[in-house]
Amino acid sequence: MSVPRRALYGFDPTRLTEVRRERGLSRSDLGRLSGVTYNTIRSWETGEGAPSPSALERVASVLDVAVSELAVVPDEIQTLASWRT
Repeated sequence: MSVPRRALYGFDPTRLTEVRRERGLSRSDLGRLSGVTYNTIRSWETGEGAPSPSALERVASVLDVAVSELAVVPDEIQTLASWRT
């Protein structure tokens, strides 16, 4: 059994905040709809924490955006790890 990755490379906290606000959602709303706690959303948006790929996927689904819009890895610095994530 594999262990899930703990943090997502290239995650952009500012972009998450922008998209959430564009959708008219509070942190509490986003958390409730995605199954992620308010405190977790807050820590991501303030840069104190970073999401796992699976958690960010749930949030992106609620926001109706691709994960790649919230976690941008420029082509020139992509690695094999970027592709695995």
